Parts: sequence; C-alpha cells; structure tokens
Amino acid sequence: MENSRLFAPVRDQLSTGAFYALVSGENLANHGAPARAAWEIERLAALQGWSAGKSLGSEAALRERLRVSRETMREAIRIVEGRGAMRMRRGRSGGLILVRPTIERMAASFAAYMRALQIGEHAFHQSVRGLDQLLAWQIERRSGPLPDPHAGETARHWLARAGGRQTYLIYVKALEDLAPQIADVPAIPAALAQSARRRNAADIRALLFELPFTGRGPHADAPDTVAAAQATTMAVAMIGRAEAAGSADLGNEASLCERFDTSRTIVRQGLRILQDLDLIEVRLGRGGGYTLKQPAPIGIIRQMFVWLAARNCDPFSLDELRCDLHAANFRLAAEVLAGMPAAERAARCERLDAIIGGFSGPERFVQLRQEVAAIAQSPMIDTFARSIVSYQARSYGDLPELGSVRAFEVLERKVVACLRRCDLDGVERTLRQLLYYAGERTLEGFGLRVAAE
Repeated sequence: MENSRLFAPVRDQLSTGAFYALVSGENLANHGAPARAAWEIERLAALQGWSAGKSLGSEAALRERLRVSRETMREAIRIVEGRGAMRMRRGRSGGLILVRPTIERMAASFAAYMRALQIGEHAFHQSVRGLDQLLAWQIERRSGPLPDPHAGETARHWLARAGGRQTYLIYVKALEDLAPQIADVPAIPAALAQSARRRNAADIRALLFELPFTGRGPHADAPDTVAAAQATTMAVAMIGRAEAAGSADLGNEASLCERFDTSRTIVRQGLRILQDLDLIEVRLGRGGGYTLKQPAPIGIIRQMFVWLAARNCDPFSLDELRCDLHAANFRLAAEVLAGMPAAERAARCERLDAIIGGFSGPERFVQLRQEVAAIAQSPMIDTFARSIVSYQARSYGDLPELGSVRAFEVLERKVVACLRRCDLDGVERTLRQLLYYAGERTLEGFGLRVAAE
C-alpha cells in the first residue's frame, strides 16, 4: 500500500540535490523566485504532514517566513493552487489551506502530457502492456477477498481498484482519457475474474494481453470530476489543434473560446493544466497569447510529488512500486529486443554495455534505465517511474555513499546479458536483485547519516 505514515525527514533532506536533478532533469537554481518559493511552500507542507484543511499561514506570514516580495508570493500561491494542492482562503480564519489533489486531476495532467508527447498507437499499446504486467503483480500480492466489479466497470479499472494502489488508478484513468470513447463497456471475462481471485499473475497477464483497451470506465464520484474531465478535454484539444495546424501557436483566451465554442472558465482551466505541466509559455503584448513548448516530464514530476506528499506517503514505502515500474519497463524492452533482427538487437545491447563502461555511480543506472525506456517505448511506464524516483530523491536529499560499487556493476552487466538473450524472467529477477540491493544500501546509509546528525 502507498498510504502509510509520513516520512519525516530533517530539514536539509528536502532540499534539491544532485541525484534529484539527475533523475528529474530539474535544477531549481535555473528557476525564478516564484517557482523556488512554491518549492519552499510545498516543503513546509510536507514537513508539517500535509493535513487537509490545515492552514500554512496567511500570505503575509508566509512572505515574511520565506523572505520574498508580495508579487513573488502571489505568483507562488498561484502555482501551488494550479496543482490542486492548496487554495488561498481570505478572511480572519483564512490562509493558504492544504487540500488533497484528486486522482482525476493527476490523470488529467498525465493525459495532457502524453498527448503533448504525441503518443502514437504503438506507444499507447506498449503502455497498456506495461499496465497489464503491473496489475498482474499487484493482484498476485493482494491479500483478502477482492471487491466485486462495479456495474459497467472495465476490467483494468476493476483490477487497479482491487489491487489497492491508487497510482495505478491514475494510470488507468489517464489511458482512458487518451483512448477512443465507446458507448458500451464489455463485461469482465469470467476467466479473468477467476484468475484474479486465484492470484495467478501469469494467467492475469496473458488474459489482459488479449483484452483490448476499452476506453473510459466510470470515474469515482468526486466534486471536481466533471471539471477535471472538461479541463482535460480542453487541454488535449488545444494541443491536438495546434499539431494538426503544424503550429506551436495556440492563440489567446478570446480566440480559444471562439475556436472551441466554450466558456472562458473552461479555457482557463485547460491552459492552467498545460502551464503547470510546463508545456506552454505566454507571449505578452498586443499579439500575445500562448505557445506550445517542447514537452518535458518535470511538470508531471512536480505534481506527483504534491499528490504523494498530500497522502503522507513514506518514500521508503514506495520501493515496491519503484521496483515494479522498472521491472515492467525492462521486461517490455526484452520483448521488443526479441522481435528485432539479431544484428539490430546486438547493436542495442552494445550501447547498453557502453553505458555501463562509460558511467559510474547512480548516473550509470539512470542512463541505463533511459536507454532501456527508449527500447521499451512505453512513455507511461517511464514517466511514472521517473516521478516516483524523483519523489524519493526529493524526500531523501542526496543519496548516501552506497559502497560496493563493483557489486552494482556486476548486476547491471547481468541484466544486459539477460536482455541480450531476451530472457524475460532473468531480466526481471536480476533487476529486482539489483534494486533490492540498492534499496538496502540506501537505507543503511541513510540510517548512518541520521545517526551522525
């Protein structure tokens, strides 16, 4: 389960460090004062336990505490409000109030980012295959009886809910936002339901692989479900229209309202999603408006930090999820390599060997993972994995010295050897051994560091 006690790191360990920058691609020093102030506001919320409904303080008190100008603070508040994590309440009992971002809001963000990446049919298919593997592993571990499917619920939505991992519900809902809409949802196959209740991961995976992704299932009742869906539709439509026109120019609010025949409120919500995802920039002046930027995962990474922190997720409790995401990606890569001509497969594996020989420390595995992700072509798995590792890195601070560097290199070479042979089970088994070993060394090093402090 993801929701456990809040990990309470010491102050310095929530600062951005070299490992966070390596994984996320974000260097906070390159951001303006409002973005840095928003980071500090989130840090304060995480340290205080992110209790929904609690006030972090008035605008004036926060401004004094962070030593920033009124303009900087107001822009920082706009940033954190845009992530659905906080809202400013005016009046005597007001202040910056903590709220929990919804699954719908996170799914909307993931869908908009995937659309900006121009996710194609093959990448969508690979993302579904990765999801199926993740669901099979999660159900296999699930204890106790599974809940019954809801009326009209898709098979993958039911398995994600039954598995108890909310991150997978975000995954399913984001794919539902990207998939073609359908009128009817087919019944969950009896064989799949039986395999799920027997906790047979191999059968679950095989049956899901044969089951087409059927689009949107019923969303959980939530106050902002309709608004989130409308905002997502608008964000995706704006990106799609720009791509169809072969232009990065979106236009201004007035032109967007006219073009899509909708209200300014919906247009602004869609633009807010794109802006917080760092997918658009604003042009000022008479000919101003909004322009698409080259997509990067940092917007999703920031939002996932807020979503997890608001649920008091202990970073160490996410190790199983992190391992599963990496394992699913490496298995997908092994499947892709198996379908390549021998010469092409050998060339790709030689690049993996070159990475191991050309990098050291944590950077080596990060580079290896990125190359494997390029082979697997599953952008959803890759983005979720980066988001989870970035959350852990931002919470840990920089990793302690892990020691036994040779042991990591040996295991990484074994993983590549399994990929070269297209040994799916060997890839998964060796990778999990590597990740477990790294997790144990990190935990030991972290304990020693805290004891020293």
